[in-house]
Amino acid sequence: MAVRYAKDLPASTSNHIEKVAVVGAGGNVGKPITKALLATGKHTVTALTRAGSTSSLPKGVKVAEIDYDNEESIVNALNGQDYLVITMSVLAPPDNHHKLVAAAAKAGIKYIMPNVYGYVSLDNEELNKSTLVGPTYVAGIKDVEAHGAKWTGVTCSFWYEYSLAAGPNYFGFDIPSRTATLYSPSGQTRINTTTHPQVGRAVASFLSLPIYPTSPTETSPTISKWFNKPLHISSFYISQREMLDSIQRVTGTSDADWTIKYADPTESYHEGLRILGEGGPNARVGFGKALYARIFMPDADPLRTVEGIVNEELGLPKEDLDDFTRLALGLVDDEALRRKIESYESVRRT
Repeated sequence: MAVRYAKDLPASTSNHIEKVAVVGAGGNVGKPITKALLATGKHTVTALTRAGSTSSLPKGVKVAEIDYDNEESIVNALNGQDYLVITMSVLAPPDNHHKLVAAAAKAGIKYIMPNVYGYVSLDNEELNKSTLVGPTYVAGIKDVEAHGAKWTGVTCSFWYEYSLAAGPNYFGFDIPSRTATLYSPSGQTRINTTTHPQVGRAVASFLSLPIYPTSPTETSPTISKWFNKPLHISSFYISQREMLDSIQRVTGTSDADWTIKYADPTESYHEGLRILGEGGPNARVGFGKALYARIFMPDADPLRTVEGIVNEELGLPKEDLDDFTRLALGLVDDEALRRKIESYESVRRT
């Protein structure tokens, strides 16, 4: 019998997620998720790590070492877990996601959060393909479904702090030279963008919900409400112009201190694809340009929509834009961020 309500669960089965396994618990995405889960006091969190990993993990997390070439090690690490959260580096071999999903199925895990962080269009194949990352996301989702598990993907669009600090091929800002390239019309197109802490809070809040409602009349949110659906969250619904305004407030500058250029997002997207297709050391520039320009194009409304944002249902706080702009400016000269950008782009273009 299909489970629809809590009463349909076996007598000894909890209607709450208690044990959560996290892949990438020491990474930029996984760490804030792990910290937020632990902070609830409702979850036991186990980090799946490679043997000999030197990643710094949040205090209080359990550790289970795995070998991606030994499925039994992954199954053993996942046995007894209620939920699997996958946050993987783009440096990870592409088949690792599949290995985790397959092992989760053998371990009896019914619920998985796949490595889908960003934006994805599930009902528009051409639009999704044009985002460059969409096909990979969809493949991961279909793999979860093929193994009989339920998935929920966190669609948070671009990371605000990272994208603001990463350079002109991202949100369009070259902070050191005080140059802004805004997409027409006048940088006014708004998109959703999310901070790393907000994603952590969202996942923790989501996994603290009951799995199923108690009855057909219950209206409170449950995990099952988002079975095989994206979980849309956002920190800021904002335009490039509003980003620039925030930068200027934080730095005490004005338009007179900046070189402001305007570009057509469609032209920038195709230019990025051309550079990417040529390969070589500039391919990473083309990838970033195309990836970010795509969401500002006229036909990208489904990727920018504010419909379905679940911040309120999850009890997420409103964040201060200038606080995170200040944080982003502090990352501009960060060597670790530079290496991350280069490795991210070099892998994504392959």
